[in-house]
Amino acid sequence: MRFNHWVLGLGVMFMYACGGEDAGSDDKAEDVKPVVCSYSFIADSTKVTWTAFKTSAKVGVPGTFNTIKFKTIPSLDPADVLTSASFVADKGTPNTDNPVRDTTLTENFFNLLEGDGISGKVISAVDGNGVIEVSINNVSKEYDFTYSLTDLQYKIQFDINLDSLGADAALDGIHEACGLLHKGEDGISALSPIVSIEVVSTLQEDCK
Repeated sequence: MRFNHWVLGLGVMFMYACGGEDAGSDDKAEDVKPVVCSYSFIADSTKVTWTAFKTSAKVGVPGTFNTIKFKTIPSLDPADVLTSASFVADKGTPNTDNPVRDTTLTENFFNLLEGDGISGKVISAVDGNGVIEVSINNVSKEYDFTYSLTDLQYKIQFDINLDSLGADAALDGIHEACGLLHKGEDGISALSPIVSIEVVSTLQEDCK
């Protein structure tokens, strides 16, 4: 009997000892704080490319701006960063990898636009589709855009219509200066008012 009581007492002590260790483990687990990450555009990684179209066949002439400022509000969800995005481009800094063309564009197109810059801000963005407000020539218009988000990289695409932005004088100016270059195989000199815009940007992840 004494032996049985001794075994029973030892078992009870062992259970209490194990129970104390488990409680301590739970307390330690509760002290571990979850990692929280926020996301925002990396300004240096963001590139805006515009493509104008000349000739009846609409041959694309791509370019960008050397000076563009971007702004976003960090978000806990990568999918939400785009909704706070905005930009301002210095219209006097076009870059088409052709210095002569860049000078011609500045003097005969961009300098004929009113205002200091070209700006845009995202109005909404949901499930790959959104609306952006673009301001050129002191006129603002909203345009639909599409976007994708892959491996923390955004790709945004949309078209603007320079006619709807009151840029007729600027279009006439560049067309008059480059009429021969806008002539295609059909002998017709043409310049489309439609300009395609593509924005590519990588998100920065900041986890604490």
